[in-house]
Amino acid sequence: MHLQDRSQRRQRVLRAQAIVLRHRDWGEADRMLGLFTLEMGKVQAIAKGVRRPRSRKAGHLEPFTHVKLLLARGRNLAIITQAEAIAQFTPLREDMLLTTYASYVVELLDRKQTGLYVQHRQKEILQQLLALAEAFRI
Repeated sequence: MHLQDRSQRRQRVLRAQAIVLRHRDWGEADRMLGLFTLEMGKVQAIAKGVRRPRSRKAGHLEPFTHVKLLLARGRNLAIITQAEAIAQFTPLREDMLLTTYASYVVELLDRKQTGLYVQHRQKEILQQLLALAEAFRI
């Protein structure tokens, strides 16, 4: 077994913290998610079975949620195998004006292509903006 084969095998599953930027329905029971991670930048991932009524992951993968993820590498996309919410930012989804502001900030972040250091700063800024909007109900 080659050393390269071992390193590729280790990289099949990885842990990451992410902020869910957007989601859209995919197939009958799946959902495609746009994520912003510190480790990998912007990532597209599939959450299998998340639209089923008894899904345990569904509540953790809503837009504007800060989550801990376990991702498996699929052929073309990452596959979310575990999700745990760190911060929900619930008031952002309850107030239309706050949702609009948060969507605008997420859209700016989604369109920006940057290096890893700037990604770290962008994630910090996004978390702070979401927490600020939630706390003060701008």
